[in-house]
Order: sequence, then structure tokens, then C-alpha cells
Amino acid sequence: MRCHQPNGGSQCPTSPGLRSLKSRHSRIDKQISSEGGRPRPDERVLMCLKLQKLRLKEEIERLSA
Repeated sequence: MRCHQPNGGSQCPTSPGLRSLKSRHSRIDKQISSEGGRPRPDERVLMCLKLQKLRLKEEIERLSA
């Protein structure tokens, strides 16, 4: 989503859907850090979380373009 601010501002309002995706991305990032910080992290869980995070990142980029 490209925005043009008539008053010259550089801030672009973010849609609720995009904010939701960014929030989910942040939560998953925290889960990855938590799991990765355990003495014996579950590699399957980490792989699944990282894949979810990547998909969210791709969707955020798609909606932001």
C-alpha cells in the first residue's frame, strides 16, 4: 500500500489487517526466541514457527507494496 500525503508527511496509515499481520509476526518472533533459548529446543517447533514467520513477512511485504 503506497500512500501519498498531501501535506508532505511521510507517515502512511496502516490498515488494520496489516497491523494484525505485523502483530502476529512479532508474537511468532518472540516464540522463536523463547523456544530457541531453551536448553533443548524442539527443532520441529522452531522450523514451523520460522515458516509461519516467513509467510507472514511475505504477506506484509505484498500488502505494503
